[in-house]
Amino acid sequence: MEQELVITKAKYINDRAYIPLTVMAANQQQKYIDLLTSKDAEVANKEMAEKLLEEYLPSVEKILKTLTSMEEEASAFNGELEKLYKSALRLTYILRVRFGTLLDFLAGEETDGAKVNALLGQTFYDFHNSVLEFNNLYALIVKGEGTYNLNSESIPLVQKGMTYWEISDVLRMPCSVNKGDTYYWTSDEENLTLVVTFDEEGEASHVHVNE
Repeated sequence: MEQELVITKAKYINDRAYIPLTVMAANQQQKYIDLLTSKDAEVANKEMAEKLLEEYLPSVEKILKTLTSMEEEASAFNGELEKLYKSALRLTYILRVRFGTLLDFLAGEETDGAKVNALLGQTFYDFHNSVLEFNNLYALIVKGEGTYNLNSESIPLVQKGMTYWEISDVLRMPCSVNKGDTYYWTSDEENLTLVVTFDEEGEASHVHVNE
Protein backbone atom coordinates (compact mmCIF):
# COMPACT_ATOMS: atom_id res chain seq x y z
CA MET A 1 0.00 0.00 0.00
CA GLU A 2 1.35 3.43 -0.99
CA GLN A 3 2.45 5.57 1.97
CA GLU A 4 0.11 8.38 0.97
CA LEU A 5 -2.84 5.98 1.16
CA VAL A 6 -1.60 4.60 4.49
CA ILE A 7 -1.55 8.13 5.91
CA THR A 8 -5.05 8.78 4.57
CA LYS A 9 -6.37 5.63 6.23
CA ALA A 10 -4.61 6.48 9.49
CA LYS A 11 -6.16 9.95 9.52
CA TYR A 12 -9.59 8.45 8.85
CA ILE A 13 -9.23 6.09 11.84
CA ASN A 14 -7.96 8.96 13.98
CA ASP A 15 -10.81 11.30 13.02
CA ARG A 16 -13.64 8.76 13.08
CA ALA A 17 -12.58 6.72 16.11
CA TYR A 18 -9.71 7.96 18.26
CA ILE A 19 -10.73 11.61 18.60
CA PRO A 20 -14.43 10.99 19.35
CA LEU A 21 -13.58 8.15 21.77
CA THR A 22 -11.08 10.14 23.81
CA VAL A 23 -13.29 13.24 23.85
CA MET A 24 -16.29 11.13 24.89
CA ALA A 25 -14.35 9.42 27.67
CA ALA A 26 -13.23 12.75 29.12
CA ASN A 27 -16.67 14.33 28.72
CA GLN A 28 -18.48 11.46 30.43
CA GLN A 29 -16.11 11.51 33.37
CA GLN A 30 -16.41 15.27 33.80
CA LYS A 31 -20.19 15.18 33.35
CA TYR A 32 -20.55 12.61 36.12
CA ILE A 33 -18.34 14.67 38.44
CA ASP A 34 -20.43 17.76 37.69
CA LEU A 35 -23.67 15.89 38.38
CA LEU A 36 -22.41 14.48 41.68
CA THR A 37 -21.22 17.88 42.89
CA SER A 38 -24.36 19.77 41.90
CA LYS A 39 -27.17 17.31 42.63
CA ASP A 40 -28.31 14.69 45.08
CA ALA A 41 -26.45 11.41 44.48
CA GLU A 42 -29.61 9.50 43.58
CA VAL A 43 -30.64 12.13 41.03
CA ALA A 44 -27.11 12.37 39.64
CA ASN A 45 -26.86 8.60 39.23
CA LYS A 46 -30.24 8.44 37.50
CA GLU A 47 -29.31 11.21 35.04
CA MET A 48 -25.95 9.59 34.29
CA ALA A 49 -27.60 6.22 33.72
CA GLU A 50 -29.94 7.86 31.21
CA LYS A 51 -27.05 9.56 29.41
CA LEU A 52 -25.10 6.29 29.28
CA LEU A 53 -28.10 4.48 27.84
CA GLU A 54 -29.30 7.14 25.42
CA GLU A 55 -26.10 8.96 24.42
CA TYR A 56 -22.74 7.49 25.37
CA LEU A 57 -23.25 3.78 24.65
CA PRO A 58 -25.04 4.41 21.31
CA SER A 59 -22.15 6.69 20.30
CA VAL A 60 -19.64 3.95 21.11
CA GLU A 61 -21.64 1.45 19.08
CA LYS A 62 -21.70 3.88 16.14
CA ILE A 63 -17.90 4.15 16.23
CA LEU A 64 -17.58 0.38 16.52
CA LYS A 65 -19.81 -0.01 13.48
CA THR A 66 -17.57 2.39 11.55
CA LEU A 67 -14.50 0.36 12.43
CA THR A 68 -16.00 -3.08 11.86
CA SER A 69 -17.29 -1.96 8.46
CA MET A 70 -13.59 -1.65 7.56
CA GLU A 71 -12.77 -5.27 8.46
CA GLU A 72 -12.47 -6.52 4.89
CA GLU A 73 -10.37 -3.52 3.90
CA ALA A 74 -8.32 -3.77 7.09
CA SER A 75 -7.36 -7.36 6.28
CA ALA A 76 -4.94 -5.83 3.75
CA PHE A 77 -3.39 -3.50 6.32
CA ASN A 78 0.07 -4.33 7.63
CA GLY A 79 2.75 -2.86 9.86
CA GLU A 80 1.86 0.23 11.86
CA LEU A 81 -1.47 0.73 10.08
CA GLU A 82 -2.68 -2.73 11.08
CA LYS A 83 -1.62 -2.06 14.67
CA LEU A 84 -3.33 1.35 14.59
CA TYR A 85 -6.60 -0.18 13.43
CA LYS A 86 -6.45 -2.83 16.17
CA SER A 87 -5.60 -0.16 18.74
CA ALA A 88 -8.68 1.86 17.74
CA LEU A 89 -10.84 -1.26 18.05
CA ARG A 90 -9.35 -1.94 21.48
CA LEU A 91 -10.14 1.59 22.65
CA THR A 92 -13.73 1.19 21.48
CA TYR A 93 -14.25 -2.12 23.27
CA ILE A 94 -12.66 -0.79 26.46
CA LEU A 95 -14.96 2.22 26.54
CA ARG A 96 -17.98 0.03 25.84
CA VAL A 97 -17.06 -2.15 28.83
CA ARG A 98 -16.53 0.93 31.03
CA PHE A 99 -19.86 2.52 30.15
CA GLY A 100 -21.71 -0.79 30.32
CA THR A 101 -20.24 -1.64 33.72
CA LEU A 102 -21.14 1.76 35.12
CA LEU A 103 -24.67 1.55 33.70
CA ASP A 104 -25.23 -1.88 35.24
CA PHE A 105 -24.16 -0.51 38.62
CA LEU A 106 -26.23 2.67 38.43
CA ALA A 107 -29.27 0.71 37.24
CA GLY A 108 -28.94 -1.72 40.13
CA GLU A 109 -28.19 -4.74 37.95
CA GLU A 110 -24.76 -5.12 39.56
CA THR A 111 -24.60 -4.51 43.31
CA ASP A 112 -21.04 -5.63 44.08
CA GLY A 113 -19.31 -2.26 44.47
CA ALA A 114 -15.85 -3.76 44.89
CA LYS A 115 -16.24 -5.75 41.67
CA VAL A 116 -17.45 -2.68 39.79
CA ASN A 117 -14.57 -0.54 41.07
CA ALA A 118 -12.07 -3.21 40.02
CA LEU A 119 -13.57 -3.47 36.54
CA LEU A 120 -13.75 0.28 36.08
CA GLY A 121 -10.19 0.69 37.35
CA GLN A 122 -8.97 -1.86 34.82
CA THR A 123 -10.73 -0.03 31.97
CA PHE A 124 -9.08 3.26 32.95
CA TYR A 125 -5.68 1.55 33.00
CA ASP A 126 -6.26 -0.20 29.67
CA PHE A 127 -7.69 2.91 28.00
CA HIS A 128 -4.74 5.03 29.16
CA ASN A 129 -2.24 2.52 27.80
CA SER A 130 -4.08 2.15 24.51
CA VAL A 131 -4.17 5.94 24.05
CA LEU A 132 -0.38 6.07 24.47
CA GLU A 133 0.02 3.21 22.01
CA PHE A 134 -2.31 4.81 19.45
CA ASN A 135 -0.55 8.17 19.67
CA ASN A 136 2.81 6.53 19.02
CA LEU A 137 1.57 4.51 16.05
CA TYR A 138 -0.24 7.49 14.53
CA ALA A 139 2.86 9.67 14.82
CA LEU A 140 5.01 6.94 13.24
CA ILE A 141 2.67 6.78 10.25
CA VAL A 142 1.96 10.48 9.75
CA LYS A 143 5.23 12.07 10.90
CA GLY A 144 7.70 9.24 10.56
CA GLU A 145 8.67 9.47 14.22
CA GLY A 146 6.93 7.96 17.23
CA THR A 147 6.07 9.62 20.53
CA TYR A 148 7.58 7.06 22.94
CA ASN A 149 10.08 8.90 25.11
CA LEU A 150 12.21 6.34 26.94
CA ASN A 151 15.78 7.61 26.74
CA SER A 152 18.68 8.88 28.84
CA GLU A 153 17.06 12.33 29.08
CA SER A 154 13.64 11.20 30.29
CA ILE A 155 14.76 8.52 32.75
CA PRO A 156 16.03 11.03 35.38
CA LEU A 157 12.52 12.51 35.40
CA VAL A 158 11.17 9.26 36.83
CA GLN A 159 11.38 9.49 40.61
CA LYS A 160 10.31 7.50 43.66
CA GLY A 161 6.81 8.41 44.80
CA MET A 162 5.44 8.78 41.26
CA THR A 163 2.42 6.75 40.17
CA TYR A 164 2.18 4.52 37.11
CA TRP A 165 0.06 7.19 35.42
CA GLU A 166 2.69 9.88 36.02
CA ILE A 167 5.57 7.72 34.83
CA SER A 168 3.79 6.53 31.70
CA ASP A 169 2.88 10.14 30.88
CA VAL A 170 6.52 11.23 31.27
CA LEU A 171 7.67 8.40 29.01
CA ARG A 172 4.60 8.74 26.77
CA MET A 173 4.44 4.95 26.60
CA PRO A 174 2.75 2.08 28.42
CA CYS A 175 4.88 -0.43 30.26
CA SER A 176 6.21 -3.25 28.10
CA VAL A 177 5.38 -5.89 30.70
CA ASN A 178 4.58 -6.14 34.38
CA LYS A 179 5.22 -8.92 36.87
CA GLY A 180 3.21 -8.33 40.02
CA ASP A 181 4.14 -4.90 41.39
CA THR A 182 7.19 -4.56 39.12
CA TYR A 183 6.79 -2.82 35.76
CA TYR A 184 9.24 -2.75 32.86
CA TRP A 185 9.56 -0.14 30.12
CA THR A 186 11.90 -1.23 27.32
CA SER A 187 13.37 0.59 24.34
CA ASP A 188 15.24 -1.61 21.89
CA GLU A 189 16.43 1.47 20.00
CA GLU A 190 17.98 3.01 23.11
CA ASN A 191 18.97 -0.39 24.52
CA LEU A 192 17.37 0.61 27.83
CA THR A 193 14.97 -1.02 30.27
CA LEU A 194 13.45 1.00 33.07
CA VAL A 195 12.35 -1.12 36.02
CA VAL A 196 9.92 0.32 38.56
CA THR A 197 8.44 -1.38 41.62
CA PHE A 198 5.29 0.12 43.12
CA ASP A 199 4.22 -0.11 46.77
CA GLU A 200 0.74 -0.82 48.13
CA GLU A 201 -0.20 2.84 47.67
CA GLY A 202 0.62 2.64 43.97
CA GLU A 203 3.72 4.83 44.28
CA ALA A 204 7.15 3.98 42.90
CA SER A 205 9.32 2.59 45.69
CA HIS A 206 12.25 1.37 43.60
CA VAL A 207 13.53 2.69 40.28
CA HIS A 208 16.53 1.46 38.32
CA VAL A 209 17.77 1.15 34.76
CA ASN A 210 19.22 -1.85 32.91
CA GLU A 211 21.52 -0.88 30.06
